[in-house]
Amino acid sequence: MRPEDFIGLPRNTKLENELVEKLRNLPSPESLEFIMQYIELDYSVGLLLAKRVLSDPEIFREILLVGLERGDASTIKHWLV
Repeated sequence: MRPEDFIGLPRNTKLENELVEKLRNLPSPESLEFIMQYIELDYSVGLLLAKRVLSDPEIFREILLVGLERGDASTIKHWLV
């Protein structure tokens, strides 16, 4: 399973729910790696996945720091969700 396999596909709730379930069943480091790679390719969907899969506040802090480095005034709202 690679993030590239999902990029460019139309948004599909069923597919996203299945992906979330698979990511929740992975060890935390693996799901985090997948999500961070997804964020690099498509930050808006990657951040939604992070919100649904991850639970450690420290990880969200790290993701926010990435957003502050990469984001701008038009995208920062996505990183704060």
